[in-house]
Amino acid sequence: MLRKTTFLLALVIFLGVAFILITSATPSTPTVSRILWIADCDPRTDEQHCHQGDDLDSFAPFYQAIEEVPAILEYDNPASLEQFTEYDIVIANFCSDVIEGSTVEALADYIDNGGAVVVMGDNTCLAGPKQPQPMAATAANELTQRYGIRFTQDDTREVQYAATVVKHPITQDVDTIAFFRNTYLQIIPAITPILNIHDEPVVAVYKGKGKVVAIASVSFQYDWIRYFPETDWSNNFILWKNILTWLK
Repeated sequence: MLRKTTFLLALVIFLGVAFILITSATPSTPTVSRILWIADCDPRTDEQHCHQGDDLDSFAPFYQAIEEVPAILEYDNPASLEQFTEYDIVIANFCSDVIEGSTVEALADYIDNGGAVVVMGDNTCLAGPKQPQPMAATAANELTQRYGIRFTQDDTREVQYAATVVKHPITQDVDTIAFFRNTYLQIIPAITPILNIHDEPVVAVYKGKGKVVAIASVSFQYDWIRYFPETDWSNNFILWKNILTWLK
């Protein structure tokens, strides 16, 4: 009887160890995040690509970065906190005629309740549905100033390089980042500057209950290689992947 009991105990232990080894060796399926781009038009399905260009070639590296997160990107224009909370990450590019006051308030509630938002603004584009329209940088400040970040009124009108790369999860494997017609960011000491041009931040992060990544350009999702072939834009999309991975 003792021998039988010992055998059964050994068998149970063997099966338990085997199960642990098998399950630990089986790769887990990565969670696919849902990312929202606030807009009423999807360039992938609109015949005119939402007036973003003749084709989607300039978007291809950005969409590829999203796939590698992995994540799916959706375009929609939610109006409430409840709708925003359906998404893991929200991209609020203020070069938009659909982001208005109620959207900003809902986004702030989303961040304060643990949400993650990328905010993009500069002075190349008018924003919002109301007249007179402010610049995208001014409109973005209605949200980001609550978290210690302000977009300036600058417009560089040229390609510039962010050579100061702060060590952070979103700068992993990132070298020099290229910007075209960017503005700059003014930040309080509690905010982390990630990329600087001429000692002025162009990417900064806020981390509280929620997270905010501010990018001082409304066109950072574009691959400008067609217009500036001498510039290496590839690191921009490594940065995009890192930003979205850190936020999710």
